[in-house]
Amino acid sequence: MGAEPAATAELREREARWRALAEATLEVVVIHEGGRIVDVNDAFVAQFGWARDEAIGMSIEDLLDASSHAALRADVDAHNDAPRPYLARRSDGTTFPIEVAARSCTYQGRAARAVVGRDLTEQRRAEAAVRASEERFQVVARATNDAIWEMDLATNEVARGETFASLFGYRPEDVGRPFAWWHERVHPDDR
Repeated sequence: MGAEPAATAELREREARWRALAEATLEVVVIHEGGRIVDVNDAFVAQFGWARDEAIGMSIEDLLDASSHAALRADVDAHNDAPRPYLARRSDGTTFPIEVAARSCTYQGRAARAVVGRDLTEQRRAEAAVRASEERFQVVARATNDAIWEMDLATNEVARGETFASLFGYRPEDVGRPFAWWHERVHPDDR
């Protein structure tokens, strides 16, 4: 009989540690059993807009836009635990990109899945800004007959406009990205 209270106390202690960790993270944490939510953290409440008691009992699919349901089912069927992007749905119906990873766990003494999600909105905005900047660079580079290049001082790599290679008589695939490639071709008196 003494073992039972000790096991219960250990289980309570592990769950208290889990709750402290889940609440400390900025990432969304959802625990589900067979696709039904049994617990969420405060980051989930803030990100999705459902109160904890509203979320408990919901289906995992309720958190995703219908366009992501087939991908979710395929990942569940394939036991794919790798991080994967989906389109999430908030309580107000708005959507946002999210990256989700899941792992099997034990929760309240039962087999469950822990799902961790990260909002990709800012990352996608930053990626779009980089693409737009690259497109602007390419437009300028194509509009001129000048050799346009940019050097990344951290990596010592050089990005060059499309006209760079042809202006100096090279094929684009022969132009190296390291600065040393160009430096080797400059006359020693001009270095």
